[in-house]
Amino acid sequence: MHNPVKFDPVQVIVVENVLIEDELRTDLPAIEQHIARLGVDSVICVLTTTSCFAPRRGDSVVEVAKLCATTGVGHIINNAYGVQVCQAPGYDVPHA
Repeated sequence: MHNPVKFDPVQVIVVENVLIEDELRTDLPAIEQHIARLGVDSVICVLTTTSCFAPRRGDSVVEVAKLCATTGVGHIINNAYGVQVCQAPGYDVPHA
């Protein structure tokens, strides 16, 4: 797998998505397991993205943000194609 994010001596750990119905979605339990295994002092941040190409769904940024807030781990959200996204997956915006 090509990994465009590389910082030496930082190790990037890619958490694969899970197939749910016909979409690839964020594997939140796997992210939690990695943080627990490595320890919060060893994790700089979790990087999520708001949009991508089908069949992959944008990351569950709200759930990941809650996890990061609870554990004290940083959270970076890539919103490069954000103009296409009316709201992040898992974030319900009341419509007027």
